[in-house]
Amino acid sequence: MNHVEIRDKGQYTEKDFKLEFNLGRFINGERIEIKNLAKCSNKKCKYNLDGNCWNANHSYNCGHRPERGGVDE
Repeated sequence: MNHVEIRDKGQYTEKDFKLEFNLGRFINGERIEIKNLAKCSNKKCKYNLDGNCWNANHSYNCGHRPERGGVDE
């Protein structure tokens, strides 16, 4: 069974983890670095944060993710 441990150290919070997890930033339990996320062209997409597609695990197909770039390479 998978689990995550959130400690009261640092600036990364449970809220941060839940947001990233729900958006799909984790693949096989690994958190994808922002610099490795694909660029997003849809500014209204909920997975687009600062021009990057945070749906790295492809749990949602918005049709705006480039075929290549970021973790899609």
